[in-house]
Amino acid sequence: MVDAAHDAIQTQKTAIRQITLACRDAMPQELRAAKSDRIATMALDYLDERLTHPDGNGEQDTSATAPCPMPSSKTPIVAAFWSFGSEVDTRPIIAGIHARGWRLALPCMVRTSRTHPSQRPVATMRFLEVPAHRIDEAASLFAAKPIRSHSADEPWMATFPAVPIPDIDAFVVPLVAFDDDGNRLGYGGGNYDRALPLASPDATVVGVAFEEQRVTSVPVSEYDVRIPVISA
Repeated sequence: MVDAAHDAIQTQKTAIRQITLACRDAMPQELRAAKSDRIATMALDYLDERLTHPDGNGEQDTSATAPCPMPSSKTPIVAAFWSFGSEVDTRPIIAGIHARGWRLALPCMVRTSRTHPSQRPVATMRFLEVPAHRIDEAASLFAAKPIRSHSADEPWMATFPAVPIPDIDAFVVPLVAFDDDGNRLGYGGGNYDRALPLASPDATVVGVAFEEQRVTSVPVSEYDVRIPVISA
């Protein structure tokens, strides 16, 4: 029964992916660019507010359960992603992160080293810090190739320091579809669903998408993570 319910959810997710990706791909380039600029502005404004005022309303929350304000000496670390295909163009967001003096981390799929010839390598998502002057290099090596996995032994890997997920202050994440309840549908790899639960409870998480990717309801399973979404 459990397997049947899981299979039914996966079938629904596959159908939604096909429909929403087709809608996104059909958007005229000019419209996609204009909406990407609006989304970038809204996303950066949202991050400005959240990283400056953790209670999210511009006022200091002094209750016992409130997130601790970020120490003024701590430079925020923001994990974004390099868009590909018909996704929201995240280059303005990335430029805005660097312009604010924040530290940028970008995802990279990294294969673990095999300890035995019969062992199958497993790729996990790491977040590598990328300074502004190396953004094009990072895009060429890994950031613009989100599906490709890389060996942890590749020489360039050590030149982009890995940022522990709990140290990241904010995440800007991709998605395929979303609904009004904050349910997010990704590409099916589950990478963010595994990574986000490891984040600090105080971390800000936001998805970016086109309004064309909004659906009535995203089917959810036990491990799916809800997030706020900025769309246009």
